[in-house]
Parts: sequence; structure tokens; C-alpha cells
Amino acid sequence: MEQYLLDLFLQHPTAGTILAVIGTARIINKPLFALFHAVVDVTKTTVDNAFLEKVEASKVYKAFLFILDIAFSVKVKK
Repeated sequence: MEQYLLDLFLQHPTAGTILAVIGTARIINKPLFALFHAVVDVTKTTVDNAFLEKVEASKVYKAFLFILDIAFSVKVKK
């Protein structure tokens, strides 16, 4: 199976690049969003909680998540 995939990506390098970008986006974004939520939950002030709620309620954030989901199939917890 491994050799088949290597041959496939050597014949079609664009497909390999696209899959690498998607995989990298998934590996980076999911833990990054989880880290943001963890930091906000750990801090004692409520200012950052209100800020995070405001950002997550914004249309820009929702559009960003939609594009992230469509382009990279990354599901981020809300």
C-alpha cells in the first residue's frame, strides 16, 4: 500500500501537495483552537471569556470556520 501511494504521488505531485497542505492544516488548527479555549478557561479574569464569546459570535469568525471546514475539512469545537 505504501509503495502504491508513493508511486501515485510521484506521478501526480499536485495531489500530494494538496493532501500535505490539508494534513498540515488539520494538525495545526485543531490543537491551536483547543489551546485558545484552554487558556481562556484557565485564566481567572472574565474579560477574556467575554472576548472569546464575542469573537466566536462574529460573522467573520463563522465565515473563517466555514472556509476552514470546506477547504481543509477541519471541524473545530464551538
